Amino acid sequence: MQWLRPPVTGAAPVARMHHSMEGFNGRLVIFGGCNAEDERLSDIAIVDLDSMRWVSVTATGTVPKARDSHAAVVVCSYKLQLCTEINR
Repeated sequence: MQWLRPPVTGAAPVARMHHSMEGFNGRLVIFGGCNAEDERLSDIAIVDLDSMRWVSVTATGTVPKARDSHAAVVVCSYKLQLCTEINR
């Protein structure tokens, strides 16, 4: 086994930790987490695994509150369900 860092094009999201990431329809969907200043995030970042490109998204509806140390799961192959985070 060998670790690789494949080249990915497009505008990468800000570095983060304690985020959720789910595989979904050939994409990785990243939500929330904390940035280097330990501020909670509520953004979505997607990388398309076929093209190895970051994809910009604009979410509609009510934006979930910023969170970290949470879980997410794909439901019914079309919805990303966020679960509770650890209280800080």
